[in-house]
Amino acid sequence: MHIHLPGYIFFSRRWAQLGQRRTIKQATLATYRGWAKRHPEWVVAFFDEHFVTQHAVPLITEAIEGQRPLDPFALATQWADQFHFAAPRRRTLITALLPALADFLALFRAELNNQPRQSTRWLQLQPSRDQPCTDCN
Repeated sequence: MHIHLPGYIFFSRRWAQLGQRRTIKQATLATYRGWAKRHPEWVVAFFDEHFVTQHAVPLITEAIEGQRPLDPFALATQWADQFHFAAPRRRTLITALLPALADFLALFRAELNNQPRQSTRWLQLQPSRDQPCTDCN
């Protein structure tokens, strides 16, 4: 019997990638549920479960798969992109959201550490870089 190795390797990598994405999504949603209780003011400001599943999960997944730092500024900017704020208001809201998102990402890292070892050994989380809101336009 002949096994076509490149196809098998592709399948194995794809299977692992799907598992990684599922783990990221589960950890993000679990994190959000705890974070939402700590920051209800942002939940009512549309940093809600819909935003998390539709925007935050893909952004976090992209950062992890690209081995880039998880960035509260990127999440805050993504949240602000839903609205059509004037630049000064946008900067103010992004700046106000950053501490809550730093908390979100710290909770996310803790949640990943609580995942079974097998599902997170591939993860190389880098510390986030807090960035000032200089390009909020």
